[in-house]
Amino acid sequence: MSEKLICGIGEILWDQFPDMKRPGGAPSNVIYHTTKLGVESRLISRVGDDKNGLEIVNYLNQKGVNTEFIQLDKRHETGRVDVTFDKKNEPRYNIIKPVAWDYIEKNKLLVKVAKNSDAIVFGTLAQRMPASAETIQWFLEQSSADTLKVLDVNFRSPYIYEEIVKKSLLLADVVKINHEEHASLKKMLKASDLESVLFSEFGISGICITKGLDGSEWISKEDQFKQPVYKAKTAKGDSVGLGDGFTAVLTVELVKHGDAVVAMDRASRYTALLAGRRGGMPELSEKEIEQVFTN
Repeated sequence: MSEKLICGIGEILWDQFPDMKRPGGAPSNVIYHTTKLGVESRLISRVGDDKNGLEIVNYLNQKGVNTEFIQLDKRHETGRVDVTFDKKNEPRYNIIKPVAWDYIEKNKLLVKVAKNSDAIVFGTLAQRMPASAETIQWFLEQSSADTLKVLDVNFRSPYIYEEIVKKSLLLADVVKINHEEHASLKKMLKASDLESVLFSEFGISGICITKGLDGSEWISKEDQFKQPVYKAKTAKGDSVGLGDGFTAVLTVELVKHGDAVVAMDRASRYTALLAGRRGGMPELSEKEIEQVFTN
């Protein structure tokens, strides 16, 4: 099988925890993981011309992530999110605005990358400002009809805009969403049967719903099934970025093999591995990753 290329476009930032900071941002986390999984990957984003920007680019370089399409912004600071946890250890986010990733720019080099992509992962949060929203939608439009476009419906209040969500759905092939966002999207679209609306009105081919400890579910016109969770050692971990790891494996498997059953199973196994780690870009050994893909 020929080499595949997966792109992620959107936010890159520092997750500022109470006791440390870690690199993050949904598409950045996804591309970190697809790189770890041995797939050629590209991250399209933007950082400030500051210490935080230099640090995060250097970090990604050290981890083997391709950073040639991370733009440098001399006017806006590098993105930051202040992360706290509630009593259930669920993360809460204060997303600073405006920052560099709100101003991702179009350029000729991105046209070639888009056309050569086998999959593009994008989200709704990175489109909270007009500049990046226009660039992300343009980038998707430059890709080929065969490119798998995976939308991560990452609702983060107050940056939830109906127009952006609808435009994103029209550009997507697969939608990945958690159970809370599923309920919000259902209300937004005034859809008693959300799945039917996504299939008929937006041309979505596959829907992945993640439900925490209740597992996940895959729904398409041809198939529907539930995927249970795998046992995880969570004592030293947190839930930051678990969904991004899931999205990464789901995308890789759908692009390489097109088998949703295998994709959901392996994504669930990989998420169980991540649950014992902290942050969106945790250290993983080749042996640990190999065990996920040999079961």
